[in-house]
Amino acid sequence: MVGAFDDKRSGPPDPDLLATTDTKSPALDVTARARPSPIEETVLATPVRRDSTPVQSASGVSLRGAAAPLEESLAIRQSRRIGRYAILSELGEGGMGVVLSGYDEVLERRVAIKVVRSHHRQDDRLQARLLREAQALARLSHPNVVQVYEAGTLGDELFIAMEFVRGVTLSAWLADRERTQQEILTVFAEAGRGLAAAHRVGLTHRDFKPGNVLVDLEGRVRVVDFGLAALAEQAERPADDDLGDVGVLRTVFFAGTPAYMSPEQWLGGQVDARTDQFSFCVALWEALWGSRPFAGESVDELRDQVLVADLPQRVQVGPRVGKRLYRALSRGLARVPDARYPSMDALLADLAGPQVRARHAVVGLGLGAVIGLAAAAWSLQDEGRCVGGEARLEGVWDPARRDAAADAFEATGVDFADEAWTQVASRLDARADAIVAMHRDACEAHARGEQSEHLLDLRMACLSRHVHEVRAVTDLLVAADAGVVERAVDAVAALPPIERCADVAVLRAEVPPPADPATALAVDNVRRELANVAALEHTGRYEAGLLGADQAVSAAEVAAYAPAVAEAQLARGRLLALLQRDAEAEASLRAAFTTATASRQDAVARDAAAALVETLNTLGRLDHAEVWFEIAAAAQTRAPDDGAAAFLDLARSKLLWSLGRYAESEAVIERSVAAYDALHGPDNPATARARQWFGTALWGRQEFDRSKAVLPDSRARLERLYGPEHPEVATALRYEGNLYFVLTDFDAALATWRRGLDIILRTRGEDDPLVVVFQGNIAAALARARRPVDAIAAFEAVVRSLERRYGPDHLELCTQLDNLGASYLEAGQLGPAREVIDRSLAIRRRVLGDGHAEVARSLLGLGEWGLHAGDYATAIPAFERALAIRAGTDVHALLRGRAEYGLARALWLSDRDRVRARALIDQAVATFTALGPAGSLDLTEAVAWRAENVSPGGAAPVQPKR
Repeated sequence: MVGAFDDKRSGPPDPDLLATTDTKSPALDVTARARPSPIEETVLATPVRRDSTPVQSASGVSLRGAAAPLEESLAIRQSRRIGRYAILSELGEGGMGVVLSGYDEVLERRVAIKVVRSHHRQDDRLQARLLREAQALARLSHPNVVQVYEAGTLGDELFIAMEFVRGVTLSAWLADRERTQQEILTVFAEAGRGLAAAHRVGLTHRDFKPGNVLVDLEGRVRVVDFGLAALAEQAERPADDDLGDVGVLRTVFFAGTPAYMSPEQWLGGQVDARTDQFSFCVALWEALWGSRPFAGESVDELRDQVLVADLPQRVQVGPRVGKRLYRALSRGLARVPDARYPSMDALLADLAGPQVRARHAVVGLGLGAVIGLAAAAWSLQDEGRCVGGEARLEGVWDPARRDAAADAFEATGVDFADEAWTQVASRLDARADAIVAMHRDACEAHARGEQSEHLLDLRMACLSRHVHEVRAVTDLLVAADAGVVERAVDAVAALPPIERCADVAVLRAEVPPPADPATALAVDNVRRELANVAALEHTGRYEAGLLGADQAVSAAEVAAYAPAVAEAQLARGRLLALLQRDAEAEASLRAAFTTATASRQDAVARDAAAALVETLNTLGRLDHAEVWFEIAAAAQTRAPDDGAAAFLDLARSKLLWSLGRYAESEAVIERSVAAYDALHGPDNPATARARQWFGTALWGRQEFDRSKAVLPDSRARLERLYGPEHPEVATALRYEGNLYFVLTDFDAALATWRRGLDIILRTRGEDDPLVVVFQGNIAAALARARRPVDAIAAFEAVVRSLERRYGPDHLELCTQLDNLGASYLEAGQLGPAREVIDRSLAIRRRVLGDGHAEVARSLLGLGEWGLHAGDYATAIPAFERALAIRAGTDVHALLRGRAEYGLARALWLSDRDRVRARALIDQAVATFTALGPAGSLDLTEAVAWRAENVSPGGAAPVQPKR
């Protein structure tokens, strides 16, 4: 019988723009602005129809362009007051309502007040919902979003008081004079950051366009009316119980401006942050190149273009278009939302080229002088003396560093470089923002007297370590080759969470730094080196990492500072284990544990013990591994709560599996997977790999339905993380194909494995070990699909590849020799079959010993040869020995069933002991039945053989079957 190859070492709003403008400035006179074309107007609530005929709602109100008369807000105008706001003047009106200039008499500041129209003033439920939505806007605070101060009601009207901004719309800014690409990208980047901030709190704009972006007199960019298009849409939407006949009146509504609307808005579908991303890219395309990507003389023509037309080619757009910029906008303009970037942050990361880096580039307003933004001055005004976080990141992750890394990724030319860069850049951007915010928080908490100077020192030292770690990673990124790009997401995701720098308990649990300045400097150098070692480890550069770890151990020992010695020994031990230098790894990890325990570094002691569990489990020294797990668990009770419990559970689950305690292992891995999800989120390498191991464990337990729910999910997570062409995805496809194989869906297995093989060949080349794994699996599927000639050719090629890699007598050849022998037998080639079967048996006996469980695999092949040759004197002892080896196990129940089936046939056909043969064939059928889908092919064959050969009276058939 042929089994799937398995390498065991690999494991598992334009009309409302006056809300925030100052009409007293001559340059900001909007009264002379020409009325926009119909395509540029905000559409508040329009049913989706192929014609342009307005559709009536159940109440008879036209849904196209339906707006309450301005006179309906007369009461507010005449009162000259809304709450604590004195009304100064009327700024204008738009489709959503009237905009007033006001003054906050309590806080003594100028405000803009928008009074939102509602055609359902008597509908208390709708009014309450509108108010809740507006109040949600007030909770959003970001430099690039106009601040909403208050939302409330006055009689039947909903009002929103917001920041008063002196500036112009982005449309006017673009029209003022010709802008450079750098200026345009800088302004749009700030607007994009405003969108991203709102998305993070669950708000969607739905009507992003240049008319809904303001550039103030200092050049600061703000997005305005965030979410108010949605509010207007809701105000126009009839209640469900007013819709009447579904087929006639349940029309689909959308909010937005046609020129910038996404396909899902035109189709009345679900909108989310990716909808804003599409509109943002339309606006940026237009700003850069003077025309929109989709054009039309009418609304219907524009809709058709958005829904079916292809984007203009890069050569058609013009010479200013760089490859990266065009590629980023093309993805943001994808027709299907899932094909766009996962977030605005990801889009901005890809757009971020050299021209975007000057965060506060010149964005003059044409007021007779060039006005530049002064970010530092603005920060000082807002934050007092607590500035300087950005300075920590200069030369670490600043614009120049980011550009260099982006160029290095692109220069590698690997298929998954774009996806990797998106993930890496967005994660490092978020980390940089977190470092700056943590720096500010620590400083301000100390300035307020909430935290001592000692605690401030601890927090700043913690931040310094994080900066070292980021630098170590970015040092590799700016010189990235294909290997670094492949592992870059892992390296960034492995960086420890910055939140620890605000955890007082964690900070106080750390061993204090040495008091002697010289020693402290030496220790800081050791830890900088260890940050480099960690970056090398997580990018797969184990040899270079080990060299750095050896140097760190020596330097720490010279400094005579035990905590640093323990940290360096742990790093060295982990790398030795990854290099499969197991004896040296064990010694280094034991030393790390001893040193850490003596210096009261509980977290380091725990990590060293946990690494020992993994190493000893791999070596098969399970009793020792159990002891070290208990030690690791004890150290965890003393260590700070830093999320290590999920890793410990994963290690324990693998150990329990090795011990044969499968039910316990399964329960623990489920707990570990849940902890990883909670700690890292769903799209994190650690989470995806934990789920992958869980899926393979379920597979090993023959819980195939549950495995089928987990393995494709883990592969999908990896695709989101790395892109569909990444080697990590190929590894996941390997395990997923194994599942289809045991479910006897050989077409699915072949398609899955061939996709994985294609990825590996294109990304790593034909010398990668996984090439042989995939080739062997494909050959196995061909064999089980009863295509022996194709299978023989495939298996012979695999054996030759393994011989080149390992030599002619290596244990790695045995599974493929078994499979090749079975294919020879299927094709009737007895001579070649016996030769490769004997060779497999000899290698396993020599390397593993005669009683090892794996020897039974070769014995089964020998027994099958005896049956095909009619040599029962060979077949019966081979099956007897295989059955004896397999007795008492449940992991390899399939092989035990095959031994029972083989021995039954040999005893029956040789007429040696038909009573026992009958009992054995019945037992084999029971074994295959209990296996479910994994035993289905064997079960079908065994049942058919029993029906044809074992008659009720026990007489032999005229023509016995194998």
